[in-house]
Amino acid sequence: MTGFWVLVAVPAVAIALAVLYFRFVEVDRPPVGVYTVRDIVVVMAVVVLLPVLYLALPDAAVATVLGLMTVLAVQFTLAPVLTGRVALLVAVAAGGLDVALVGAGATPWWNNVLLLVLVVGVTNLYVQSGIKARDVAVFGVLLAGYDVVATTMLPTMGELLAKTVGLPFAPVFADGARLIGLGDVLMLTLWALVALKAFGRAAALLAAFTALALTTALALVLDAGVLTGPFPVMLVAGPLMAAQYLLWRALGRTERTSAHRDRPAGAPVPTVEQVARDLTARLDVMNGHRPVAAGQEEEGGVR
Repeated sequence: MTGFWVLVAVPAVAIALAVLYFRFVEVDRPPVGVYTVRDIVVVMAVVVLLPVLYLALPDAAVATVLGLMTVLAVQFTLAPVLTGRVALLVAVAAGGLDVALVGAGATPWWNNVLLLVLVVGVTNLYVQSGIKARDVAVFGVLLAGYDVVATTMLPTMGELLAKTVGLPFAPVFADGARLIGLGDVLMLTLWALVALKAFGRAAALLAAFTALALTTALALVLDAGVLTGPFPVMLVAGPLMAAQYLLWRALGRTERTSAHRDRPAGAPVPTVEQVARDLTARLDVMNGHRPVAAGQEEEGGVR
């Protein structure tokens, strides 16, 4: 059972921490507008090209790129909780410790911690910025096809793993011989979080259950010796995400937006007209006007 925890506990902890962060912390959203399927296609292109780039670069350059991305992710994850300057200092110190520990040949436990923080921050950034469950499901299906090709038909993932696993900021959660890719944990966590935002607690619980059932089954199969090489997790996870999305839509659930993330599931969502009236009333109060109820008349006519 060596390394069993990394396949089971890591996704569980990542999902739990991401949900807690989502409930209590609001990230600074970048001015990128609303995510669309076109954006997902762009991200998919980056996912395909990055491994090729990493394989072409020397190890030092790969470690530098991975380090910059990790430190920046840790910084913006901690920034809403700490001050920006303190968050940056903590992130840089954490990155330096990872380099020192890898150089000393220590186990990758600290790298796992940094990656957990990264997962929490990145998934919340996407979900709080308004990405839709539909788009995440589409992305999951696209990744399923890519994962099969890159993992089982081409040597891409095997070579990338061999190149990065011993580097600082390696993009894998590892414990001994067992490991799970950062991308897999990101997607499992992102789906659970976007399901919570879009369809409520029941959808999030279903997403978390299917994610942990998948990784537990994978751990058991690996320990039994049935599988001896890398397995494309998204081959199963991607279609499961799409199936869950279709299930909630078939049940008549309307996808909620980030603006309604604190609204209980099933609660009525305000119409555009209601939002406009509320905004107008707020502006009137700011301008020193007395708010008037709908249909109420003032002197000189209807306001």
